Amino acid sequence: MQIIFGWKLDGPCHPLTATASAAAIGQPVVGPHGLLGLLEAPLGLAGPSTPAAVRIARYQGRLRGLDDGARFYSRSFARDAWSTAKQLLIWRDELYAAGWHGQPIDGGGARLDTMASLEAANGLPLGTSLGERLQAILDGLRDGADLPIKRIEVTSPEERFPPLWRRLLTELRAKGVDIQALEAPKPMGDSDLAAIQRSLNGGKASEFAGDGSLIVLDADDEWQAADAVAAWLASGDNGETVIIRGTGCPALDAACQRLGLPRPGWTESSAQRSALQVLPLALEILWDPIEPARILEFLSLPRCPLPRFVSRRFAQALMNEPGIGGELWTDAWQTCVNDLTGWKRDDGLDDPTVKKEIEKAQAEWRFWLEPQRFRRTDGIPVQVVQGVCRRIAQWSAGIAQSDDDPLFLTAASHAVALSEAIAALGSPRVAPVQLGRLIDAVTAEGAAAPVATEEAAPWSIVDQPGQLWGMTDSLVWWGFAGEITPPPRLPWSDVELAALATADIRIEPAEDMILREAASWRQALFNVRSRAILVMPRQLRGEAAEAHPLWHEIFAQLEPLRAVGKARFPARSITVAGTAQLADRVIKRQAVGPMPLPSPRRKWTLSACALSRRSMESITSIKTLIECPLAWALQYGARIRPSVLNVLPDDEQLVGVLAHAVVEHLFAQRKNWLPDDAANEAARLFDSLALTIAAPLLRPGYAVEYERAKARVSSSIRLLVQMISDAGLTVRGCEEEVVVSLAPGQDFGGYLDLVLQDANGRSVVLDLKWSRRDKYRREEIQEGRALQLAAYAWLEEQAGRRAIGAGYFMLRQQTLLFTSPHPFPAAHHVPGSDLKQTWYVLQHAYDHRMAQLEQGEILVRGVEPGPDDADVDPMPQVEPGCRFCDYRPLCGASIKGGRS
Repeated sequence: MQIIFGWKLDGPCHPLTATASAAAIGQPVVGPHGLLGLLEAPLGLAGPSTPAAVRIARYQGRLRGLDDGARFYSRSFARDAWSTAKQLLIWRDELYAAGWHGQPIDGGGARLDTMASLEAANGLPLGTSLGERLQAILDGLRDGADLPIKRIEVTSPEERFPPLWRRLLTELRAKGVDIQALEAPKPMGDSDLAAIQRSLNGGKASEFAGDGSLIVLDADDEWQAADAVAAWLASGDNGETVIIRGTGCPALDAACQRLGLPRPGWTESSAQRSALQVLPLALEILWDPIEPARILEFLSLPRCPLPRFVSRRFAQALMNEPGIGGELWTDAWQTCVNDLTGWKRDDGLDDPTVKKEIEKAQAEWRFWLEPQRFRRTDGIPVQVVQGVCRRIAQWSAGIAQSDDDPLFLTAASHAVALSEAIAALGSPRVAPVQLGRLIDAVTAEGAAAPVATEEAAPWSIVDQPGQLWGMTDSLVWWGFAGEITPPPRLPWSDVELAALATADIRIEPAEDMILREAASWRQALFNVRSRAILVMPRQLRGEAAEAHPLWHEIFAQLEPLRAVGKARFPARSITVAGTAQLADRVIKRQAVGPMPLPSPRRKWTLSACALSRRSMESITSIKTLIECPLAWALQYGARIRPSVLNVLPDDEQLVGVLAHAVVEHLFAQRKNWLPDDAANEAARLFDSLALTIAAPLLRPGYAVEYERAKARVSSSIRLLVQMISDAGLTVRGCEEEVVVSLAPGQDFGGYLDLVLQDANGRSVVLDLKWSRRDKYRREEIQEGRALQLAAYAWLEEQAGRRAIGAGYFMLRQQTLLFTSPHPFPAAHHVPGSDLKQTWYVLQHAYDHRMAQLEQGEILVRGVEPGPDDADVDPMPQVEPGCRFCDYRPLCGASIKGGRS
């Protein structure tokens, strides 16, 4: 086996094989992790890795067992045990990577003595670190095992390797493995690129002509840079081109796609991927008080442990009534049971089998939706958390197998790791902060998944400059800017380092890490034959970007020659000029003029009878037709609706929903109340109903606002009951459904919030509203636009009852806006509306617009009429509903020439 080994060669590289062929067997190109894997297999050392969170939890157990209050870590451990364990485990692993075996160090001091005591302490095994794996390989080599490796060519300077790795190469040589340093290519010719290559190799550039072989692409931001790079790629052959993409960038993908080029792709490691959110969300919904927002997030995941039809039903219930156990929640449960029962019977199952299947399904739903919940002050029992982890691991593993999706394997491993980590804590309960830390640790590395998949292309892609170890003709170094993270400072004192060195344990200095990294940057440029484009945007993601450190070395060679300007190429010149030359390629661009926007259309036509009257109308649908016939046609005729954004109502909306429910339940108990009794009962109902339909109001930190809202609702209901009594009225019903005939074969219906009646049986309809201001409702009545009230009064008349009038009771403002001077005091009368006349005009307008629709003529009221428009608006006092219309982008009303 012939191997290419380099410090940065774990991952994509160029060339892909040791002989630079497209494919080969026994010629791998590997980095440190890859080399360890190749050596562990023949030595019989390969084994499963232990998740980081499990290792931290087990080490935390050792720290706790050894802590007597006088250890060097005691004070930190008392304040933040998890972070302390995490940091000390890093120190421990670094010691093993330097050659430590866990033994006491003579003269090392208290800290190193404590580290040795921790290794000798009883506890679960920590799992092997990289250094321990390396030491095990060294021991295996000394035992005389045979290796299939015959030759290793090293691309990185061997003297820059950590001491233990240099020892490994020495042992391999002793085993007969031929190890040679791969000779760095020598600069050829007299190009600018060759001159800079010589200077970076210890020489000095004497001339820089600006021949385009080395270009620093100067861009305002990554989007401008991406346009230039994509244009250059599209202007020539890229068979021998390498792109160093780093983590990639959506701008480069988008620019390549616009020009018909393959996308380079880009990858992000994130713990926020939906498959990885199942575990934290499933645990978050175990807390009391419940957080409907977390439950909704759980139900809204693209894949969650619940069947899609179940998660969709309950998500809809939560969005309308954010709570557990309310009417909509119960309805959703029953609907899901009925649906599943029907499907099982359709599958031919008999009733006893169907019953067992339904019971099994409901138990599963209840596990996720209605689990036992625990107060944050008490913590969650470890067994409960482990039960959730076990369920998620089984579910995720099943999805991974059926869908061949490795992301779900990661989710399963996270669940297993969390279960093990919690067990290692040795505590019967886990506090919320501690659970959050454990979840963060388990999911810390997230999952490296392509945000945009790399597409097959003539060029090669690498992620880091050190992965370019062989020659290429052209190089595009994307992201030759951005902050480079320096290595961490060593935690050891000079005395401790000296004691370690005496024991032949040599901690790698930070300077060596920096020099090794810098060598990998130069390596990329040394392996370029003809041209290199270094992409250096001044801003990344809207923030100022630092130049790459290698630029400072290049700048130091160019500045004495006054050649910095010759190396820079402004990316903006490609966008403003028809022709530009960049790195030996001519880029041609053709200006494209703006496309004219379509003119707004006042009328749309369909074939006659394509639209017709619906069998049932409501005031909402009729109002939509009056406001805009096109909106009615799209919503009710074509059934085109906007996608639903899964969000909960805001606090004001929740208080309004809760206030309506309180009134409904109050008068469902009995119709006659004394004001104070009604207020007290309203306060009690507010508390009892909040959990089922407005649970977000119970969240921690909202207690003051909650009590204020309850007091306001209670006070409003006291006033409402007092006003009903003073007017000599009684409550007839609440949320009454009334359906009457509107036309032959067509009904009209609605729900009346609160219906009162006087001693003569005449009715008064009140619509309850909770809004920040009553101005809009007052103006509705004053201007004859109270369509809802007119419809409710007409419904009462058509049902055979005489309506005195209708009005709005504004719960938040504790005011009544009534359309008649009787039976309430005149102060509540808002003049301006004749409800019978309003309904007459409304029905005439409905018939007029519906006749137009049936003839295939659809009007857009939001577009101003033209000079030849003969349409007469039957109800001009009702404004078009453009302000809140979901179809505004479709109709043209927002285009110049429209109304809005």
